Amino acid sequence: MTLRLGLGRDAMSGGKQNHGASVAHNGTQESRERWAQEAYSVLLGVARTYHAVITYKEPGTEVQERSGIHTRAPLQYWIGWVLGKVVREAHRRGDPPLTALVVHSGGTVGEGYKEVLEASTTSCGCGPSTARGSGCSPR
Repeated sequence: MTLRLGLGRDAMSGGKQNHGASVAHNGTQESRERWAQEAYSVLLGVARTYHAVITYKEPGTEVQERSGIHTRAPLQYWIGWVLGKVVREAHRRGDPPLTALVVHSGGTVGEGYKEVLEASTTSCGCGPSTARGSGCSPR
């Protein structure tokens, strides 16, 4: 079964399109959680190849195909959340920061790489801003 998610309409925004924050499907959070699980698997595969990297578009397409959950929302509206979940999970498991393998088509890291660095500065991987006041301790 393939589930296709639309952009949906947000009643609170006067009917403006909501690009991925609340897709017209009740399982948006579930969808992103599932995509994060699939992304972890995709990035583990990339990590097994010496000097391999993957562009942002590739895991975006792959997680939708593997999960059977698709969206028309532009990649930039949801891939950051998915990769953020992956970097925190990798840190929790004691794995290398798998999301460091995700680059722009020109080979440079994106804004999300900052989260890789932040996760490595706390004992729980939640990042410095979340760690403050949460009982998490900096490394």
